[in-house]
Amino acid sequence: KDLDPLYNWTILPDAEKNTILALENQQLVRIELEEKKICVTKLGNQFFGINDRCPHAGTPLSLSERCNKRGTVVCPTHHYKFNIKNGRSEDGNQYKISNYIFEQREEELFIGIRK
Repeated sequence: KDLDPLYNWTILPDAEKNTILALENQQLVRIELEEKKICVTKLGNQFFGINDRCPHAGTPLSLSERCNKRGTVVCPTHHYKFNIKNGRSEDGNQYKISNYIFEQREEELFIGIRK
């Protein structure tokens, strides 16, 4: 199937690809891509990412080290909660973080950035 046309797709460099492919389930890791710092996790056989900066106080979300099985990432500073699948706040506030999707095709891992 084609890659989702709502996203701009980039092939991840090997270092970032290997970091992501080595993830354990629910583990969080930071990758950097073109000035973007992205917090990435593995849930089942899929990868999800959000901007690695809490919009409240700027703490890197990857410092939490793990998310729960639903993809909730808790900021270690003030405990704001975000869903890594869509970047939305799970605290009922208006915060929204940029989110990223991933597709693996043969030897390549693509990151999708919403257009």
